[in-house]
Amino acid sequence: MTYTTQNTTPTGCVELDYPLLAEALRMMTRADVPGLHLRQRDMRWNACITRNKVRYQRTFGFTEKYKAVAWLICQRAELIGAGKYIDGRSKAARQAREAAHV
Repeated sequence: MTYTTQNTTPTGCVELDYPLLAEALRMMTRADVPGLHLRQRDMRWNACITRNKVRYQRTFGFTEKYKAVAWLICQRAELIGAGKYIDGRSKAARQAREAAHV
């Protein structure tokens, strides 16, 4: 990533090096994360996240796979920040959480 600041904005801006970002995301997404899906359909990439029975989905062009992966990671981070991303990998953990909410 290349960070640059502009005098026009007080917060500055970030200029992304997309090939480098794509390589980093490729390395980060080798492991399967439950609820995150990236599928190729009809020469497009469909990225979706399913959490708490809510589905977040977006479609990207065929040559924009790196943008789809970046969207998945950013959307996941946003859901975690909002407290809407609960990762109960085991059935026992989910049942205990559901019993606590009843």
